[in-house]
Amino acid sequence: MGIGAITVISAVFALWWDLGSAHSFHNSDDLVPIMASLWRWTPFYWGEDRFGMPLGLLASPLKNPLANLLVQNWLSSFLGFLGLALLPACAWRRAGSIAGLLGAGIFLLLSPAWAVRAWMGTGQCYGTAMGFGIAGLALLATGEKSGMARTALAVFLVFLSIWTNTAMGLVLLPLSLWNARRSRREGKAASGPLIIALAVFSSFALVWFAMRPLGVQRAYTIIPPSGWPEAWSTLAGTSWAGLFKWKMAVLLAGAPLAGLASAAFFPAARKPFFAGLALLATGIVYFAVIATIGWVADRAGDPRYVLPVLALLTASAGVFVSASLASGKPASITAILILGVGTMMQAGLPAPSQIRPALDRSIGAATPDMIRMGVTHLAGEYSRVWPAVFHANMVLHRQEPGRIVWALTFRSTPARPLWKNTDPRTWRIAVLHGDQELTPFSTELKGARKTAQTPVITVFQPAVR
Repeated sequence: MGIGAITVISAVFALWWDLGSAHSFHNSDDLVPIMASLWRWTPFYWGEDRFGMPLGLLASPLKNPLANLLVQNWLSSFLGFLGLALLPACAWRRAGSIAGLLGAGIFLLLSPAWAVRAWMGTGQCYGTAMGFGIAGLALLATGEKSGMARTALAVFLVFLSIWTNTAMGLVLLPLSLWNARRSRREGKAASGPLIIALAVFSSFALVWFAMRPLGVQRAYTIIPPSGWPEAWSTLAGTSWAGLFKWKMAVLLAGAPLAGLASAAFFPAARKPFFAGLALLATGIVYFAVIATIGWVADRAGDPRYVLPVLALLTASAGVFVSASLASGKPASITAILILGVGTMMQAGLPAPSQIRPALDRSIGAATPDMIRMGVTHLAGEYSRVWPAVFHANMVLHRQEPGRIVWALTFRSTPARPLWKNTDPRTWRIAVLHGDQELTPFSTELKGARKTAQTPVITVFQPAVR
């Protein structure tokens, strides 16, 4: 199977993911891109100077909150599956589908649930950026003929990848250079991979120029070399505790040994063995650099920052394992079945009829009271406000089209111009019970009068000045 077949398989598994249990676990990070797409799209995630929003732009014509969520969630999971499945082909031209599907299956089977949801979901940039970038590289790394249209599409996909996450250049550049070297050793033109490398630099320059007014130079400052050992140690420790643990470590140690044994006894297995090592080396490079970036170091080594490393390691495991397997239809079917088992473990079976009930149960507790009491704003803690605001607007879209509940919390500033000039006498600002985080984002509550209270929310009317 080629790139086309892997794209179709990724699209089908993404639909499975989108119609499964993923909607029972949405958090504020997942839902801010949806509200931004519905209300006021911006090139980057609200309140940040990184994490580009091409998916939000694509979904922005959809003003139905649930439809927008489903489309963005499908797009992000499609790119997440696609990046995992195409990674081996970017290191080994003949990897085909078996290595990629095996690597993707290993990722889903052995990764913790939070990591898979972060990779596939709308709230993190890693799976989306990997899908765009690896698809672009695969178009030129695996295609014998690279016409103008194919090259232009590859360059555009690389741009989308760097826009989504500039750090993806740390994956694309080493793999581009590896492909260029491999092409020259095989007596083939190395122009395709070198075009990708040039596209990475050009895209980074464009995105960097766009981000400079937002202060990105502070977020991407490299810490002093004296702090690198501690940064590496901290990130390695949190990654072990949050991502790898023993089952993943045993596999990732055993797979290269199996590949080495195959390469020692079977000459045909030597190329995939070195390709697997190239993926491992790329993961090491990414880890070594990302740990020294000030933004990552300041957050005590949050393991989500090494999700691309996990993807590279599981892809290398897929290459090592597939090198010892006979190619053909049975092996491809087996790889698809493994990926299916991993998807079922993480997302359950598709159940479209359960999406709304799942959202009602997980984030809809305050919606009936907010609608009944005419709430116009919900103020409070970031982690609580955005899920409740999304759900309220999802229900209002069906029951009272045109009515909106706005958020007053972290990352809500870009939407403020949409309502700040409305009559304050019409505002009804709700606060979820037990919420302590009000002052920084809710100046409208100063001097407000309490007008109603339920077991879930308290409603205030602001003082009219």
